[in-house]
Amino acid sequence: MKAFLHIGTEKTGTTTIQYFLARNRQNLLDDGFLYPHSPEEKDEPKFANCTHTKLAAFSANKLQDMHKYMKITNSETLSKFQNKFQIELAEELNQTNAKKVIFSNEHCSSRLVQKEEIERLKKLLEPFFEEIKIIIYLRRQDKFLLSAYSTAVIGGRTEPFGLPSKEEIEQRYDYWNILQKWESVFGKENIVVRVFEREQMIGGNPLSDFTNLLEIDITKRYKIVKPLNESLDADSLEFLRLINRYIPIFIDNDFNQNRVKIIQFLRHYSKYYSERTYFSMPKDAIENFMLNFEDSNRQVANYFLNRTDGKLFINNFQNENEGYLKKLTIKKIFEIITYFLKDRIKKIYQRRS
Repeated sequence: MKAFLHIGTEKTGTTTIQYFLARNRQNLLDDGFLYPHSPEEKDEPKFANCTHTKLAAFSANKLQDMHKYMKITNSETLSKFQNKFQIELAEELNQTNAKKVIFSNEHCSSRLVQKEEIERLKKLLEPFFEEIKIIIYLRRQDKFLLSAYSTAVIGGRTEPFGLPSKEEIEQRYDYWNILQKWESVFGKENIVVRVFEREQMIGGNPLSDFTNLLEIDITKRYKIVKPLNESLDADSLEFLRLINRYIPIFIDNDFNQNRVKIIQFLRHYSKYYSERTYFSMPKDAIENFMLNFEDSNRQVANYFLNRTDGKLFINNFQNENEGYLKKLTIKKIFEIITYFLKDRIKKIYQRRS
């Protein structure tokens, strides 16, 4: 069998790809592809259980937030999980008639930062496959940073925006550093690098690009999905950050459904009623941040994409509009709250009638 291991990176349309793969399991199987169930975590929030979180959770050296979501809290529960997962994965792979298997989890690129963690993942998979291809999408680092901040706020962050530490820059945003580790374990010939820019993706989006890469003809009978996990506008995002300290993520070790509903409401407000202006940084701040990656991006472009000009990304931030960065006003806070109250009152009357 041949495996395609899609490792992200984060904020490159991974949720949309994973939801498409999960929704089209039977169609994929009819075409010789298995998108396995065993690596999924069923207790995660909507859409998250389409991703193969268990791959990263199994391979990581230490407990992380993804383990908490899976209720793995100590070395004993981690060991039990690892043993059980190995058995379940082996059973599913040994029973399939598919010749190709697709794995997808962005935590593999963001949480497996040590070479030995990547080696542990390879050791888990290699007994079943003659070939393992690593697929990774790279997003311009400033856009990745801003999108990651938005995701963190949706996940409960209360701290205001700030630049990442030197260690985080190296582990999460330095693509040359990330790719060197994966190459050292799987080999350069098995690393497929794609660039997350509309102009550089087949069909202009990651889903079309990914399916073309795997030679999956989605024009036949596949169920197409809309882009998921779209960002909140700047005001809605800041509103959520401010109220995060008062709304716990978990209640009695389970997801707080009231918080889930608030986020759904903010997404609706952001999409249909806001000014659709998204959080960004001023150009000088972006320029200073991107200086960290000039050499790294050039090395990736030269070595993995054979680009003699050393250009990894086409779009230059110098040609884009000035960044949006301002405080949330009292007027906007009341506007959001009023919209929320109108929506709640309307639903109450609908239930009574």
